[in-house]
Amino acid sequence: MKRIHVRTEKRTAKSCKVHGGRSRVFLSLLCFLCAFFGLSASLQAMNLYVPVTVQVPVYCEKVNNDSKAVYQIRMECADKNKPKPAADTITVDGAKTGTFEITVSEPETLKYTVSQIKGSAGDVTYDERVYDVYVCVVNDANNELTYTVSVTLAGSATKPDKLLFANTKKASPSPSDDSAVTVPVNTSPEKAGFGRSSKTGENTTVRFAIYAGLLGILIIGAVIYIILINRKSKKSEEENSGSGRDKETSECEESREEFSENGDER
Repeated sequence: MKRIHVRTEKRTAKSCKVHGGRSRVFLSLLCFLCAFFGLSASLQAMNLYVPVTVQVPVYCEKVNNDSKAVYQIRMECADKNKPKPAADTITVDGAKTGTFEITVSEPETLKYTVSQIKGSAGDVTYDERVYDVYVCVVNDANNELTYTVSVTLAGSATKPDKLLFANTKKASPSPSDDSAVTVPVNTSPEKAGFGRSSKTGENTTVRFAIYAGLLGILIIGAVIYIILINRKSKKSEEENSGSGRDKETSECEESREEFSENGDER
């Protein structure tokens, strides 16, 4: 009986060891799976994407067959916390294309302003158009970043086909287009007409016209003065005659009153 009991205890101990080892393996596998899925969830929560490089092309036209003409194009972002282009100013030769590059590391929508820096050439008319550039970055089905670029003219809903700048060179004026003609001045007294009889006659005529005008003004003034004097004298005569009549009337009335008084006394 003692031998049987000892063998049973040995078998029980072995089976416990086997079950304990399996449990440890299972628990280890479970912990690994939890850590893996937890790490994946953490990475997605932290938005750890592979950065994408956004390219914004700029097209410039040739300036009247001038091979040395260049464009200075500038890109600006109003939000300082947003990704900036690798170079905010690029130089583009005429009839060529330049590119702005922006590195973006997460899905977002960005807005930039693109314009030309005006040069100093006096014979060139610089394109003053300003563009608003919108960059939309999203993550696709494979959790990779992709982007689209759209362009509008600043302050409007007009959508051009591309970012285009076109300077023009001012045409030099030709002799036939000159509106002012320079006439040589002759300083010789004879040729210029100084002291010639025709010139003297013209001066005499002008002087006579001036004198005649002054004389006419004097005559008109004298006539007006005479008319005013006559009116004034007539007015004074009328006033005098009126006062004489009043005096005679008053004397007649006084004589009548005296006559009536004398008649009463009788």
